[in-house]
Parts: sequence; C-alpha cells; structure tokens
Amino acid sequence: MKHLSPEAIGRLVEAAKPDRDKLLFRLLYEHGMRISECLALTKGSMQRGGYLRVRARKKGRHSDEKVNPQTLELWNRVTEHLCPGTMVFPFSRQWSDVLFHRACDKAGIELQPRMGVHCLRHSLGHALLDAGASLPIIQRSLRHRSLSSTSVYTEQDARDVDNWRARVIGDAVAAPAAAPSLAAIQAEIERLSKVAAAMQAEAEAEKRRLGRVAMTVEAEGSSDELRA
Repeated sequence: MKHLSPEAIGRLVEAAKPDRDKLLFRLLYEHGMRISECLALTKGSMQRGGYLRVRARKKGRHSDEKVNPQTLELWNRVTEHLCPGTMVFPFSRQWSDVLFHRACDKAGIELQPRMGVHCLRHSLGHALLDAGASLPIIQRSLRHRSLSSTSVYTEQDARDVDNWRARVIGDAVAAPAAAPSLAAIQAEIERLSKVAAAMQAEAEAEKRRLGRVAMTVEAEGSSDELRA
C-alpha cells in the first residue's frame, strides 16, 4: 500500500505553506483521517481538553481523539478568527491533492504513480505496524469497522517487491534490501502470530454472534407455533 515514511512526513509538513496546509497534512497523518472527514471539520470540531471530534463519513459514527500539543497550537492559530461553524478547510478533495503534490515537490519527496493525499492515512497505518502496534490498535486508529479492512496493511509495499525482485534478478531497478537479521525474522513471526490470533478472535466472535441470532430466530418460531 502506497505510503510515506515518518521522515518524509516531517519534510512534507515543514515544506507546506501556509499554516492551514500544515494543519491539513498533520491531521490527515496523525489521526489517519479520510480526506472527506478532514474537509468536514469546523472550528467547533475541537472539543474541550484538546479532543478532536472526527465524524466518520461512513455510517455517521464519530470518535473523540486527543490532539498532539503542537498540532493543537497550530489548530488554534489557523482557527483563531473563524466562527464555530466555519469550515477549517473550505476547498475540494482535488485541491487537497494539488496542495499535497506542491508540498511534496518543494520537499523533494518522490511519489509513486497515482499517489495522492489519501496516502497520509495509509502512512499512519504502516507507521503503527512498523512500531509494533497490534492489528486491533491500528483498526481503532483508522476507525475501520472490520478487522479484515485493517489486515491489508500486512501486505508488502510495491517498492519492497521491486527491491526483492532486483535482488533476485541482479537488475538495478532499485537498491537491494539488506538480508533480515535473526531478530528481525523472530519479530516478524511474532507480529504475524498476533495478526493471526486477532483474526481468529474476530472469527470466533462472529461465530458466537451468528449462533445467538440463530437461537433468537428459533425461539421466535417456536412462539409463533404455540400461539397458532
């Protein structure tokens, strides 16, 4: 899945001008927001205590998430003269992509084909995974309804595939990756075991839920027969 490294994210934010663009990119990355969720923010979205209310565009649910102090300070500067119901980012998704590409060009960040501002959301997922976060934690951070949606973050990035392909065929398509250490292999095995355990737990929970539904339907059917 296409994403930027934390180092590249830092360069992107540093290169972005004005402060409103910096705030846009920080929120998209730090809260793993969909661009539609971010563009829907108003000054009133910031709750007491520095909690940002993110209203999911799917199913209408929302979550209150603690904002990084530096990002909160940036938010206050950007929204200082706005009314509570005023949009913080009064532009389209297409213009957000334009701003993103301009900042990437300024920061010297090389993007993969068809890579847009939505990659900042993916970047948080990958950063959490690389830091050792469990799949349920990533699911909660990205506000996924199903763990199966989160599992795509375990797939290898296209650039990693290019590196390994170049290593095997001896072509200089990309710099070959270093051979993994024993510790890295053990860590990867442990991570995949956690992923498998989480997915198994979700499957068992779904099985129990379906069992309860079946029992309810059966009980209702028996009640209908007695009344008849």
